[in-house]
Amino acid sequence: TRSTDAKRTEDALSAIERNEIKSEHQLKNYLNPQAVSITDKRAIYVGVDDYRAAGGATVTDLFSTEVLFEDSELLAKLYNDKLLAAAAEIQAEGWAWVECYYKPHIWYPIQEEKLEKLKPVGNQFSEEETKEFAQLKAKEIEEGLDDEENARLDYYEDQEVDIFSEQQKSVSGGYVYLNELGELQTSLGLVKRSHVPEAVKLGFLKEKPKDTSKAKPKGEYSQALKDDLRRARLGSLQKALLEKPELVLDLLAFSLCEKSSGSGYSPLDIKIGRPENKPNTETGFEFDTRLTHPADPYSWGNGDFITVEDKVSAFSEFQSKGQKHRDTVITEGLARTFWDYGKELTGKVECLSGANLRSVWTPTSENFFKRVSADDLDQIYRDVMGQGASKDFFSMKKKGKVEALDTLFNDPEVIQALSDDQREKIATWEPKK
Repeated sequence: TRSTDAKRTEDALSAIERNEIKSEHQLKNYLNPQAVSITDKRAIYVGVDDYRAAGGATVTDLFSTEVLFEDSELLAKLYNDKLLAAAAEIQAEGWAWVECYYKPHIWYPIQEEKLEKLKPVGNQFSEEETKEFAQLKAKEIEEGLDDEENARLDYYEDQEVDIFSEQQKSVSGGYVYLNELGELQTSLGLVKRSHVPEAVKLGFLKEKPKDTSKAKPKGEYSQALKDDLRRARLGSLQKALLEKPELVLDLLAFSLCEKSSGSGYSPLDIKIGRPENKPNTETGFEFDTRLTHPADPYSWGNGDFITVEDKVSAFSEFQSKGQKHRDTVITEGLARTFWDYGKELTGKVECLSGANLRSVWTPTSENFFKRVSADDLDQIYRDVMGQGASKDFFSMKKKGKVEALDTLFNDPEVIQALSDDQREKIATWEPKK
């Protein structure tokens, strides 16, 4: 069973009857909104045995192998404790500092803190080795490797560790974090500002030239006074806008429309996100053109820029199109900015909106089947064909399985010849998350 809460189970059944829950994924999130899947990188890192040993409860599905960690707070604590222990262990190797990083983009703290990167002293691959390493990793995904190739790949992966000298460690450090597979990763050899002088003295970094630019001459008012007056005027304007909600909505919509958000001259100080909503491989994908992002004004050569002279007329023209147009622009503009903010919230929004991956995406050879393992292909075939599965499929090479599944999912004549149950499974099948 997926739920130990009888009341929530009853509510879920009612939601299904009202057509508010339309998929297995939406049901899972409704029944256990706080639960964390065993496929979550934190759960993989902690491990189900250690989680249970700490008193954590799990929920399993009778019809699949999925396990859910019910106590998300306990999981977070175990994850944090284990990552801190890993950081301490690595720092004990002689590093000046090692910190935990919990967010997705490890490059962010490096840029934000303006950390310098030291060049490691050992275990660098030759050009030929680097090329072979990349080829093996690509072949592993597309075709699979034989025993000899696997051994060679294991060798490269074992050697793919930057080596730093003891002196380098004494003036640098780094971060420990998890990749999306729940594997511990490190980013080391990073120098904080406080260690830069010593790193320069030891010859690991070059001293940067000092800024010798002269201060600009002051005007009638000091710059600090000008800034304060500008802020005061802005405060008075914002106070006035509090009494003009329709005008605020007009400004929001204008900020979201392509001409404004694509120029970088939005009247509201909001930067419109552009989360990627189209897969790189677009075969089998039906894109709603209303979700097309405006040109990014922060990329060179993009944007239909609004000049200083036409901002007022452009806003007046937008207002003249009426409230219906404004509301449409707000809906489309904000919908384009929604991003995967975490499993719990994304699942909730999917449930409320009735989102369905298969309404826009169909698996094909190019966009899916040839990009997964032969074992995955076997499981997909079992899932959709059930008792009608042919033994011949399992004896095929991967290429043949890819072609067979592509035909099974995309050839109307083949689909029509299947049973109602098989057609339903093909129409609703979704990849695992």
